[in-house]
Amino acid sequence: MAFTMKHIQNALEHLSRLRPARLNISAKHDFSLREAVLFMAPKLTEMKEVGFTTKELTAALAEQEIVIKAPTFNRYLSEYQSGREKKTALKTATDEPPELKSLSANETEAAPGNGHGLF
Repeated sequence: MAFTMKHIQNALEHLSRLRPARLNISAKHDFSLREAVLFMAPKLTEMKEVGFTTKELTAALAEQEIVIKAPTFNRYLSEYQSGREKKTALKTATDEPPELKSLSANETEAAPGNGHGLF
C-alpha cells in the first residue's frame, strides 16, 4: 500500500501528541521555562537539525505563550546537548568489555617508569 504525504503528516501529528505512560506527568505540574525547554529539547533539536532557525523556533514557542529570548533558548539547548553527550560518553565507557578493562589496567601497571615496567 502506498501512503500520501497527508497520511504521513497525520501519523506524525498523532505520534507527537502521544506521551509514554512512564513520564506520568500531572497536568497540574508547573514547569519553569528552563524545564519546559529541556523537556521539549529532543524535538527542538531535531527541528534545528532539519533547518529551523532559532528565531523561527522561539517565535513558534511565543505563539504558545512560551516566551524565551534567543540566547537563553540556545543556552538551554546547549545544556541539553551537553548532557546527552555526557550520557553517551558514560554509556560507551561502561559498555567496554571486562577483558578490555583489565587489559587497560594491566597496561597501566606495566608502563615503564612505575616500578612494574618491562624495562
